[in-house]
Amino acid sequence: MCTLDALPMETEPRVSAIVTAYNGASFVADAIESILAQTRPVNEIVVIDDGSTDGTAEIVERYRAGGVRCVRQNNQGLPSARNRGIAETTGELIAFLDCDDMWLPDKNARQVDYLLAHPQVAMVAGHAWWWDPVTERRWLGRIGTKPSKLRRELLINNCVGNASGVLLRRRVLEQVGTFDPAQIWAEDWELWMRIAAQAEIGYLDRPVIVYRVVPTGLTHQRLLERVSGYFRLSIAAIESYRPAAWRPLLKARAVSKRELSWAIVALHQKLARRTYFRHAAAAFLVYPFEQTLLKVKHLLRAALGSAVVRGYRYLRALVCAA
Repeated sequence: MCTLDALPMETEPRVSAIVTAYNGASFVADAIESILAQTRPVNEIVVIDDGSTDGTAEIVERYRAGGVRCVRQNNQGLPSARNRGIAETTGELIAFLDCDDMWLPDKNARQVDYLLAHPQVAMVAGHAWWWDPVTERRWLGRIGTKPSKLRRELLINNCVGNASGVLLRRRVLEQVGTFDPAQIWAEDWELWMRIAAQAEIGYLDRPVIVYRVVPTGLTHQRLLERVSGYFRLSIAAIESYRPAAWRPLLKARAVSKRELSWAIVALHQKLARRTYFRHAAAAFLVYPFEQTLLKVKHLLRAALGSAVVRGYRYLRALVCAA
């Protein structure tokens, strides 16, 4: 693996924060304020308004006095918006924030410290608190894997996480390129693959962002298309992986992951039970050695029906309470 040259970095490198927004009037103020509230301030904040038709730009303009700059463009999609932000900024370190997410107050401080202490590392990521504002449910989404397994694991799972949770060196983008505008569903994951092929990626074992679940967002509206997009990226990357002897196993894992995802979508969208069963069975049979309990749970639920599962849970709760 090639590595980044361990170039010396000034004691306090300049950090550029890039916020991407499309019709984000309901969220963008929270995103900007989470950056302004950092315990270690960033050096510049640029919001790329990707063709919004609501009041996003007007809200961003309220923060101009605080050093926030708004750049408007015709709608071109998230990868192009992030690339525009990269071109509009000058910091040695680059951080991203989707307008419906928020940084935790010490994100910038901890990630800058990490890169200062590890000059050979190209980028650093951290966990995310997931938040569903409708139900007020919150849960911790963990990322990461062993460094020795990262390149291979990235073929199956985005174990680096959402772009909102990373801090990276500008020079790594000069080496591997920026976000691919052709990637609609997995533009960040695809870039992480390219970076991992050239340099080290570091992790903080702590949450650094709040990821807001937005049911009306593109990611949550077109679930089957998203799953298919992830699968196509995964298979294309596996085809070029070496040693080639790993490819059959990796493809089995990718197919199983796709089938499990389709089974979950079929359950939540109340599709035909036979559809749910077909995908749940395929997920288990193709590769039963990963997420085994989850795959068994969905297979039993598809085979026996939700009523039986609810009855079992009720009886188990009674037994535990006795």
